[in-house]
Amino acid sequence: MAEVEAVFDNRKQAERALHELRLAGFGPEQAGFADSKGVLGGLLGGRSQAEGPVVAVTGARRLEAAGILHRHGGRDLGQEAHSDNAAAEDGGEFIDVLEEQLVAQPAVVKVGEVRVGKRVVAEQRTIQVEVRREEVFIEHVPLTEPLPEQIVYVDDGYDHAQPVRPRASWEGNVGLPSEEEEVIRVPLLAEQVVVSKQPVVVDEVVVRKRRLPEVRVVQGDVRREELVIEREGEFELEEVTRTQ
Repeated sequence: MAEVEAVFDNRKQAERALHELRLAGFGPEQAGFADSKGVLGGLLGGRSQAEGPVVAVTGARRLEAAGILHRHGGRDLGQEAHSDNAAAEDGGEFIDVLEEQLVAQPAVVKVGEVRVGKRVVAEQRTIQVEVRREEVFIEHVPLTEPLPEQIVYVDDGYDHAQPVRPRASWEGNVGLPSEEEEVIRVPLLAEQVVVSKQPVVVDEVVVRKRRLPEVRVVQGDVRREELVIEREGEFELEEVTRTQ
């Protein structure tokens, strides 16, 4: 037996109610026309005599389904049948009092996006580099002292010393040497700084996501039914609550 069954005056009303039930999450196995050949077919049994299309809903969300059906003009067949059966048993009539309840379900939605990329930034840096260079110094030696060794610079950058030719070789020479014979060329070497660049890894970034639970308070308007008792005449009315 379906938990909620409603009859409509026309099929258009029933289709609108069924469409809203689909939007609310009631699948074909939970809500449909009672006279269909699907899962809900035959739920009403002998109620085929109902005037107008009948929509039947099964499941635990009875109050929510009843509110949707009533919004579109559906009349509760279950309530009528229940009242008829109860009246046959003890002569009383039953009225179901319904109310809507808030049902909160989390839904995953996109709230933002983080883009992690790279860009090239130019900046100026200063470093210190030690370099060496050669310079020439000239030393005058008096003839009264022994001649020192003469320093000779060669192309390989190392200093080599060799003795100056003996003073005795000057003895017996007649005249002064020419200017070309007395020219000494000393090459000077120096280190220069050559700057090059190479990329190196200075940092590593790992991008991950994590879920943080939080509690949110939601509010909504709900409707509920309440009994309206009208009295006519002079008599005593007693209201009791039955316990199971």
